[in-house]
Amino acid sequence: MEALNYITGGHNMQLPPDAQIVQGVSGNGVYLPAGAGTLQIDGGDRNELSVSLWRQWDGIVESAAGDYRGVFEIKNIKAYFDNTTDFLTIELPGASVIVTDIEDDQEQSHWVFVFARNEVFRIYKNAEKLFEITVGDSAADLSDPFEMGGGKTHATFDELRIFKTALVTQEVNGLYRLISKGVDVQGVELIAGEVAPKYLGQADTAAIQKTVVITKGETLGAVDANLGDWVLMGKNQGGWTRGVCYRWAAWGWVALTPESNYGREYQAALLHILEIPELVQQTGHYGALFAQTLVAQKALIDNLIVKQLKVDSDPSATDDFEVEINETVGILAKNGGAKIFEIKPSGQPYFAGDVATGTSQLLDGGVFVQGGQIAVENNGWKGVIRPCDNGVELCILGGDGGAMTKKQLWTKISGGILSLFVLGGVSCGNLHQINTGAVVNGWVNKSIGGSNAFIAVASSGDTWVAVGRLGLVAVSRDNGDSWAQKSTGTSSYMYCVATNNSGTWIAGTSSGVLRSVDDGETWQYIHLISIISKVEDIKYGDGRWVAVGQYGVIATSLDDGQTWQRKFKHPTYSFYDVGFNGSTWVATGQLGMVFISRDNAETWVEKHSPIFQYGGSFSIINSGNEWVAIADYSNVDSLKSIDDGDTWSQIQLSGRKDIVSNGSLYASPTYGGITISQDQGQSWSPKNIDLSKEFFSVEFNGTTWVAAGEDGAIFISRDTSLW
Repeated sequence: MEALNYITGGHNMQLPPDAQIVQGVSGNGVYLPAGAGTLQIDGGDRNELSVSLWRQWDGIVESAAGDYRGVFEIKNIKAYFDNTTDFLTIELPGASVIVTDIEDDQEQSHWVFVFARNEVFRIYKNAEKLFEITVGDSAADLSDPFEMGGGKTHATFDELRIFKTALVTQEVNGLYRLISKGVDVQGVELIAGEVAPKYLGQADTAAIQKTVVITKGETLGAVDANLGDWVLMGKNQGGWTRGVCYRWAAWGWVALTPESNYGREYQAALLHILEIPELVQQTGHYGALFAQTLVAQKALIDNLIVKQLKVDSDPSATDDFEVEINETVGILAKNGGAKIFEIKPSGQPYFAGDVATGTSQLLDGGVFVQGGQIAVENNGWKGVIRPCDNGVELCILGGDGGAMTKKQLWTKISGGILSLFVLGGVSCGNLHQINTGAVVNGWVNKSIGGSNAFIAVASSGDTWVAVGRLGLVAVSRDNGDSWAQKSTGTSSYMYCVATNNSGTWIAGTSSGVLRSVDDGETWQYIHLISIISKVEDIKYGDGRWVAVGQYGVIATSLDDGQTWQRKFKHPTYSFYDVGFNGSTWVATGQLGMVFISRDNAETWVEKHSPIFQYGGSFSIINSGNEWVAIADYSNVDSLKSIDDGDTWSQIQLSGRKDIVSNGSLYASPTYGGITISQDQGQSWSPKNIDLSKEFFSVEFNGTTWVAAGEDGAIFISRDTSLW
């Protein structure tokens, strides 16, 4: 028996005699009780290789010595499930054998194995990266036939695709999401190969699915977007922002920000940008947007050479918006006959109204105006003056070889009270002397280094625990001032961590929990694959632990995490966050679903949610009987309840992930630092910490903020006025 190869000129797969044709994920699949399908590939050595397939085990285990359940094999790479432990085992070039903590199950799942010589080997399951390890200087050897299955595999296989490149995350997501939604292989190839992304025009209403209503463009009315197509939003509506482009990415619409990274897309939309009256009338905002658009049009500037350039929305009128660029006037923009922006040929600038500079600088002779503060730099020293809470502060930094990050003097006048801190000896009396260490934007670097990332952090008094990828755990017992890495004996990814404030800590992984009962010194792994496959969030309250996760599972433990019981399972969607206010538990998940429990998490009741939009997770913030669930995508609305979770209303907030609140501000991790909101999520502003790293978690314990992220990054701050 043969399995057809849809690649032109490719060899068909030879199947063993007992192979059976059965229902697969997108048509017919192949069931292999034992043996392997073999496929001849004319490949030789490859520096990169990716294998994508769908697989479902039937649960049968043959216990004879040496039996295994094969997934795939080439000459020097092999993936299989061990019949004794049920864990996925990998054999890589160089004769290294790795037993992962990925346990087999009977779900129909999409698997992707990615190999890149001298870089990495990754494993994805249902578009979720579960395993990653560095590999050496050996190529993937395709001189022997490719084998699908092997051993006593007892599994159904479908949609095998072999790539001679290392797939990136977006490509893995596409292979999983399109096939899992019922699109056949030919449809995927048509989308990927025959539909070129294009600008559809301006939309004035936010779209949920791929159908979008175009008000200005080549085709007006309802238009179905193809993968990569984009639109310009003309109004603030439905979580979308006026003047921002949005691209259809199969699972939803994605905002194309910052604009400077999407020059081609904003160049195509430039005419419609100039026709949005609200932007033109708001001269300060429009000036910033226009400058931002010029930066985004680098390709146009590089290739367009003219002696004079004029943009005029109505040549017959003198009171409309106009822009001139030539050697006589320099750059001149008018609106309603009034000058709003000018750069003369001599270089002298002019702005009408406020100037929104963002992260840019206005400077003259070492004096900078940036980010709402005035800074002076000279000979390795820096002085900063800026507003603070109910007053003004001045900080002088330097004496560290020119880096200008070491705080030497800081004085603050707030509410009529003067505070003064000086580094080093002081001859005056009645002054408080303190060594603040190296401070950058109000944050002190306490990183442990390495190549792995911290994903979550939590605190109990002065004790902090940070957890992350490949078994990474670090503990601080002096409120974040020093950190020590702890051994966990596992390479599991950890996604969340919580404590009962009595010495027990529990971290959620892809197949169970990691548990410590001695305040983080030692850790024990507890497998829960039969109860909950991936723990997305975990909380402690009223004598019990509650964990939520993939496939809609809610589980509880009454013995500090030793044993767990499944309390609820949603038939379709996953949970991502859970919270407790002393009497009510609230769990949120995909498509805006909300469940609550008021009987110690024993039973769960679904509450009507007014939104039904893809948005992944919701960050839960609680104050008494008021709950707010903020979506992690900017184009998805959020939820609010003021009656302890019984009813929920739809609110429009700017979406952020993993939000924490100290009562007066919200904070969310992002690339390069954090973003904060001082108006309960209505607007956000970035606060840089380290622009070379992505941060995944930020927490506050009443006195100290801790932000953690990739490459073992840990930063602490105890003064938000320095941000």
